[in-house]
Amino acid sequence: MKVRNLLVAVLLGTLGQALAADLILSNLGEDFGPASLFEASGMPLDEGDLIQIVIFPGLNSSEIEQLAEEGVESVMAASAPLGSTAVGVGATGNNGGFESVVQTPAGTEVAGLHLLIFNAPQAADADEFSLLRLPGVVPEDEVGGFEGFYTRHLGEASVVFGGESEGGFSTLPATVRSDFEYWIAHEMPEGTPAADLLETADPDFDGRSNLLEYGTGSSAAFADFSPILRLERRVTGIHVRYLRRMDDPTLRVFAESTSSLAGWQPLDANEEISADDVPRGFEWVEQLLSDGSGPVFARVKVERLEE
Repeated sequence: MKVRNLLVAVLLGTLGQALAADLILSNLGEDFGPASLFEASGMPLDEGDLIQIVIFPGLNSSEIEQLAEEGVESVMAASAPLGSTAVGVGATGNNGGFESVVQTPAGTEVAGLHLLIFNAPQAADADEFSLLRLPGVVPEDEVGGFEGFYTRHLGEASVVFGGESEGGFSTLPATVRSDFEYWIAHEMPEGTPAADLLETADPDFDGRSNLLEYGTGSSAAFADFSPILRLERRVTGIHVRYLRRMDDPTLRVFAESTSSLAGWQPLDANEEISADDVPRGFEWVEQLLSDGSGPVFARVKVERLEE
């Protein structure tokens, strides 16, 4: 899907004694037809497909980019919409065109504006989207473009998620990468030595390899000395509880036990799984370790499955 030449203008108005801002969105030309279309495989997006202006309170650019890689659900959960419009609104129902007004809170300076474009009337039904970052702050200090208007052209926007070519911007399918290479690239700062990006490396010197951190939900960039494996004594005996990555099919994360620090064996007790209060892509695992009648040791192991 391609998006080109969207005009974003801000008209200042009054709301009581407070100053408000109207975001006027349009991609119409002088003849009131679409100056440029929102396209899907060469065809205009359908009337009613959703367009939103949003902000992401408390998130920086890299955090927003990571959310966009995770997909529509993550973007919508973290964003605060300033308003919604749709393809065809104010454009006499024309597919691919729209013109709409969205008002920001009165007397509030808004930065970090983003534009979300979906290929469906509701975000939950979309399988493609584009997220663009709009420059500037609303309201701005300087008037540009038409007299009395604060203007922004989509050509000034930058891509957070989606494609970009000489002809415009393109929406892309929402895909979630869940592989070690993607994870470590986002964990470590730019310029990290290649040796510190290996699965066997321990760049934060907390005694945990990068692969172990990846499989159990801790950070490769910041030392964490909290227990990976938690022990809980119950009536039935001693139970272990640990966090396990479950969105990477090439990975195996499991608990092992031994009574003598030798001859480690995987725990064969039934697993109790919980998805409550866990990061995306993880699950809590709980197993019976021992009846408490003798010494026992336990650990969590992360390994690659053989192809």
